[in-house]
This record gives sequence, structure tokens and C-alpha cells, in this order.
Amino acid sequence: MPGLFLLRSAHVVTGDGRELPEADVVIADRRILQISDQRQEVPGAEVIDGRGKTLIPGLIDAHTHLDFLSVRSTVHSWIQTRFVLPRALAELVRHGVTAIRCMADPLTPVRRVRRRITAGRTVGPRMVIAGPALTAPGGHPEATLAKDNRWLQARIARRLDGPEQARRAVRELHAGGVDLIKFVYQGGVYGPDRVALQQLSVEVAQAIITEAHRLGLPVSAHTHYQDDVDTLLELGVDSIEHGVLEHDLAENEGLQMWSNSGTPLVPTLAIAALFAGPDGELYLDQASRNLTRAHRAGVRIVAGTDSMTGAMPANSMHEELRLMVEAGMTEAEALRAATTDAAALLGLNDRGGIAEGKAADLVLLGSNPLERIENVADIDLVFAGGVLVHRAPDRPRPPELAEYSVTGPDVLEYIDRTEATLPGEVVLRYDRSRFAAEGVRSLLAIAADSEVLRTETVTSGTDLVTQEWTCEIPAEETSLHAVAGARQISLTGTLRGKPVTRSYPLRGRTWMQLLQFDPATFITSTEQSLALVSIGASGRGALQLTDFELTKTGPSRPDPEQVETELVMPRWRRFWGAVLRHDAGTGDLLHQHVRGKEEQSLEPAARA
Repeated sequence: MPGLFLLRSAHVVTGDGRELPEADVVIADRRILQISDQRQEVPGAEVIDGRGKTLIPGLIDAHTHLDFLSVRSTVHSWIQTRFVLPRALAELVRHGVTAIRCMADPLTPVRRVRRRITAGRTVGPRMVIAGPALTAPGGHPEATLAKDNRWLQARIARRLDGPEQARRAVRELHAGGVDLIKFVYQGGVYGPDRVALQQLSVEVAQAIITEAHRLGLPVSAHTHYQDDVDTLLELGVDSIEHGVLEHDLAENEGLQMWSNSGTPLVPTLAIAALFAGPDGELYLDQASRNLTRAHRAGVRIVAGTDSMTGAMPANSMHEELRLMVEAGMTEAEALRAATTDAAALLGLNDRGGIAEGKAADLVLLGSNPLERIENVADIDLVFAGGVLVHRAPDRPRPPELAEYSVTGPDVLEYIDRTEATLPGEVVLRYDRSRFAAEGVRSLLAIAADSEVLRTETVTSGTDLVTQEWTCEIPAEETSLHAVAGARQISLTGTLRGKPVTRSYPLRGRTWMQLLQFDPATFITSTEQSLALVSIGASGRGALQLTDFELTKTGPSRPDPEQVETELVMPRWRRFWGAVLRHDAGTGDLLHQHVRGKEEQSLEPAARA
């Protein structure tokens, strides 16, 4: 329920480039009632201490979709909108995203979800919706994402054969309650499957834009080529989605025209990091280079992920902002792209900033995102429309871990068939010879021909909580170094030959980088479960700080001197888990296998 709140002494980042070092912010009747650098007293208000914390506007994802990819019937659609999507949208808000622009979705189900949020029956972001995309027969997404799904194909896109049909489609969508029109203006070859896409004619594109503007609807266009961007700007389109992905953006008169027009680019780097072009290479490098050029030329940038809400992580906007900064935008510019400028594009004039009278879409962070953009993940509180919808749980109690000492050989060897970090079968050499003197342990992955494929070195105290970590993967040109501070982990190095820098808010979590071996002090403690985090170094999880849970399931039968545990990722516990056995006296690992897949195992070399 909306209430009366006083956020006291917070560092305020307003969203339009200004900062207030220490301000009191009063929230009443769902809006920001007052902002003052003087201490306020508000009778009846819940007082929230903002000292040392940063208040930012709620984040806005200007390009997203709701997950209907697997839906194949109206009944399934109802289930998706009633049970699955509300949970996903609530999770989005918990990650600080308080408004979204839905770009190509079945109209009736999306309106159903929006009504539930508007009526307060479920927590979710403010939704601006486009309904189905307008496209050519044989165009994207009809011939791509929906090609094998007739139900979705008929609802995610509308095929246009000519200008009159285009005008009629725009009028029907307007009558159906959409907030904008989206059309696809992309031909050529699409994706690694090299699907030949048909493209709308210039006459049809002009008809869409003219009719939409006549009805007061803004128009967004999906495209991948610079010539098409030039054409769309001349036709008067209101935003460019994705931009130029298939080639380098030329720094020419067309780019200057784009800058002068004020028409924003929504670069969607988060999806470019996952999807490949016709050459099989991920779009990210090309998209990042072109964002750098567009931003340098003065093109207005608005943040959007192109993520599929319900099928992709709720923190996709955090990743989008990080990639935007990596491409050359400052932290302040990236935040503005996801707040003030995004609100302007979506027509949400009462959102996207922190000012008196605006809707109270606010995120209180434990650290400053202007210092490191990754701090947008350090979320304490989220207000959506003046309602306190998320309060981060208290920092977890530090686990009472036992002290570790090496018993038995300094070096243990295991046969690893899990393929968790490297394909195929490898030998893991766990070296503890430097632990007593230096607190250092190392883990080497060795191929059958004795080549060292991967080396990890961890420094810790006797509780085995990671203080410092290095990782070398020569074949992948990966060299990483991470150090734990009081509030975050800082990482530098190279990943697949490219320089990387990251920081990860710890928020009281326990960092154990050697997942199978570090929990020895948990096994020999009285704790029954352990929440921990670990950083990925390769594959799709590279550079992601992932949460894990390790739970003791009891003595291992038939040997009571062993302890069995289950390791899961809380978000994916239904889909993946590992079963481990440890020596009850030393905590050392004796066996691990993927749940339901005994052949994907890790066990001492002598027993393999």
C-alpha cells in the first residue's frame, strides 16, 4: 500500500545529470512531495536511513518482451499471464526496473497482464505496450522467432502487403489500446541459419509512420543497416531499435543527420551478447563499436535490453548498463539513458527522475553507481508508484565455519567428467602445499597429454572464504584477478583476449571460489546449509557472480563417516543440482555427480 516515507540523508542522483550530496526525500500519495538539503521531520512517516547510500530513479527498460515463445494455445497463454509472467515482472521490479516498453507481443495477453498491475493485484513495472510488430510477409519475427509456432506467429506480428493494409493495421492497434507502433524494417540474411528476410517497402513504412502520427502514436523501427537508418530518419521515425549490427557504422553525413534529429538509438547490447549474426559471431562486438561511434557523434542513447521477461535474467538491465559503460559512456550517461531519457521516449513525463511532484519510482542503493555502474545491483529498497515493493532482506548472518588444516597428502588428484568448466575428461590437481604458510591453494585442470588447461589460485584464511583469486586459461586468452573488499569483489584482467573490469556487491554473502573444495570448513561445522557465491571464468557464465546453496542431506549411506550434500543454484534448483560426498572428519571432497546423471562425475583419481 502507498504510505508516507522519509528517506533521510541520502546521496541523490536525480537522473538528469545532477547530484544532491545529502538530501531528505519525502514520499506521500505515491509521489515525491519534497526534496530538501535540510533535515525534515514528518509526523507519521516511516523514516528510512539513507546515510552512505545513493537514491536513483527507477530504471526503465525501453525495449523488452514478455515470454510467449513456448505458448501454443490460448489456454496456455492464460496460464502464462496468470501465473508465470506476474512472478517474472515482480522479480524485474525487485531488480530496480519500474517501467518497461514491450516491443512485439500478443496484444490481448499483454493487456491482461497490464490490467492486473494497474489494478494493484500484482507487483510489476509500469508497462508501455506496442502489441504485435508490423512486418513484411516472410519478415522478422514471423519467419524467425515464431516460424515453428502458428499460435505465436498469428499474434506476435502482422503482415503488411501494401500502404492501405498498413494504415488499417495501425488504426486497429490504436483502437486496441497500444501506446506506440513498432515495425520491422530489416531485409537481408538473418542469424546463423541465414534466413532470407523480406523487407517492407519505403511506401509501407511511410504509411505506418504517417498514420500513427495522425493518431498521436509514436513509431519505433527495428533495423540492422545504416542505409535503412538513414531512410527511417527521413521518414520521421521516433526511435531506432538495435541500430546498425551487420557492419561498421560510417561516420558520415548520415550519422550527423541522426545526431541532429534527436531520434534515439536503443542499442540492446544485452541481447547482442547472446545472439549471433549470419557469420556465426555474436553481435556484441559490432554493436558495441557502433554504439561508441553513435554516442561520440552525439546520437541520443536510451537503454533497452531486448530481453525476454520470464525467460531471461531479471538483472538484464544491470548488464545492459555495464555494457554501455564498457562501450564508452560514462556511468552518469548510462544512468540517464535508463531513467530521464528513457522516460521521455516512453512518454512517461512523471517518471524517470527525482523531482518534486514526480511519481515515486525510486531505488535506494547501498553504494554509488556513479563510481562503478555495477553498483546498480546493490539494491536496498525499491519504490514503484510510491509503494514500497521491495526491501532487501537483512544481510545474512556470517556462517560459523570450522578452521581448516591440511590432513593427508598436500596434493590430491581427481578425475573430472562433469564438464562444468572444461569439455571432456580432465585431471584436477588440488595443491594445498602452501596453505599452512601462506593461505594459498591451487587447482590445475590437466589434459590427457599433461597440458595444463586451466590454473586457479585462491588465497583465504582458515575458514576458506576467498580473499583473492587468480585464473589462467591459456587457450582462451583468459587471465583474471579478483580481490574481496569490505563491500564488494573487484576483478580485472582479460577474458578471451579482451580487457575486463568488474565489481560485484557482496551484500554479506560468502565468496567461495573453489566450489567443490572450499566448503570443507562447512562440512566440519555445525551449519546445516551454506549460501555462497562464485565467479564464472568461461562459457555463458563467464564473469557472472552466481549464487549457490549447499545443504547437508545427512550421512552418506552405507558409510556414516561421510557427509552428503546437494549443491544448487537457487534460481535454477528445479533444473540443475549436484550431489557431493565429503569426508566427515576433514571435509575433503570424495565424490560429486550431477543430479540424475551419474556419469557426469568427479572423484579421486585412485578410485576412478
